[in-house]
Amino acid sequence: MREAGRPGLWAPAPTMVTATIDDAIGQGIDLIGRFAEALGVRVEFLGLMQPPQRIVREARKRNADLAGVTVLQLDTEPVLSQIGRGLPHEITLIAGGPAFRLDPELADRAGVSFVARDAAAFLRFLLGYAPDRQRPE
Repeated sequence: MREAGRPGLWAPAPTMVTATIDDAIGQGIDLIGRFAEALGVRVEFLGLMQPPQRIVREARKRNADLAGVTVLQLDTEPVLSQIGRGLPHEITLIAGGPAFRLDPELADRAGVSFVARDAAAFLRFLLGYAPDRQRPE
């Protein structure tokens, strides 16, 4: 765990909003949030089973750099696409879950920037991440 008061990998730290759209348990999104926080990302969990309008609204309102969602079911594609279309290009949409193993083209159709196939892939992504915009410190 990162020691309190120690900087992470970025100055200033990026902000990431997280939510599930079809997952009422949230183990994966919880794990991703913990890994992101350990690297210095400010994580704001919006909750389980969130509607796409709220995810987009909160990501914009909080000036997020990243938005992370889990996708369990293939029939969630319209909801995921609504999020992908609603986020400005400055907000990187990250998604994970079994739906992407079942349909490898889902991410492209829905506007997902990065698919976190597992925790290691997500960590590799974050280690190379550079926000598209500068934040005031």
